[in-house]
Amino acid sequence: AGVMRSSTRDDILILTEAATAVALSVLLGNLRLLELPSGGSITLACVPLLAFAALRGVRQGLLVCVCAGFAHALHGGTIVHPLQLVFDYGIAYAAYACAGCAPTATGWRLRCAICAAGVVQLTATTISGAVFFAQGFSSTAGAVRYALAYNSVTIIPEVLLALALVPL
Repeated sequence: AGVMRSSTRDDILILTEAATAVALSVLLGNLRLLELPSGGSITLACVPLLAFAALRGVRQGLLVCVCAGFAHALHGGTIVHPLQLVFDYGIAYAAYACAGCAPTATGWRLRCAICAAGVVQLTATTISGAVFFAQGFSSTAGAVRYALAYNSVTIIPEVLLALALVPL
């Protein structure tokens, strides 16, 4: 009765790592290095999620990253429409699971996976920004350019920070 199966111990370890990654992401998301006027900010929130995905793979990373995205939404996120919630907090955070494409990898494979996550996140937030936050533009192209520029100001520095910190 006192001996746990090895897989049960492994499951508990993974669950503990997952909960820690989500909690750290929310905590680090509230410690803003730079905050933009319309709600964007540069944080280290992606670091524990990318590290978890790189350690545990895409499938487990995807679940944890989506949970973290919705935790961020519930903890002070800006929500103007259900589809915007999906793009900004569902897909954008799910993108971090790309790091799981290089499980336990180091070097260029991990860095490529982190960059891929940034590209997917930038795409999702640009679509959301162009559709839900770029009112007043006379053309769709203008709205997309604005959303891309705005989101690049936060996502590119976060990816650069992640490239430096996640491999550690």
